[in-house]
Amino acid sequence: MKYFKRKTIMSILFLFSGIIIFFSGSLQLMMNNSGSAFFLILVALLFVFDAYIYKKPYLGLDEEKLVVNNSLLKKEIFLKDLTSISEKNNKLSIRYTQGPLTQTINILLSHLKKHDQEQFLKELKSRLGDQVRMS
Repeated sequence: MKYFKRKTIMSILFLFSGIIIFFSGSLQLMMNNSGSAFFLILVALLFVFDAYIYKKPYLGLDEEKLVVNNSLLKKEIFLKDLTSISEKNNKLSIRYTQGPLTQTINILLSHLKKHDQEQFLKELKSRLGDQVRMS
């Protein structure tokens, strides 16, 4: 399976923001403002968690399935179940069937490096061939 990761700068920005907010919360705690301090520390932990999530691979593609990691949600979509793909404004909308249901998932291509965007789209189109309608 080939994995495509998000831009590293986003992970660094989330981590840096989390550290700054954590220090702000620590300062509030030292000034005996515990309610605000705990809230800021909680927000800082959420930023650090987002930094961890951005470090994980965003998209995975192999011969028979596409894997999409959106924060806590990991979707595995079999390529044979895809019905249509449309790309507009750096967003890829994929429609697929899962049992009797037709679902849509949106993938933000702007999270990938430009080279990875092009490579992912090229590999996806080559693996699908003519079986899926693309627009």
